[in-house]
Amino acid sequence: MRNYRVYLRDILDCINRIDKFTKGIPYSEFIKMKPENAVKKMMDVK
Repeated sequence: MRNYRVYLRDILDCINRIDKFTKGIPYSEFIKMKPENAVKKMMDVK
């Protein structure tokens, strides 16, 4: 079995980023974005 803790940590990190990201941007704007742009912006959020 692979080390599932590493995956869990990555998933939690992703959730935290998305949380920070959506707080910084109005949801209506987020919905209008193309998926690839939204992902790019999410990657920029540290």
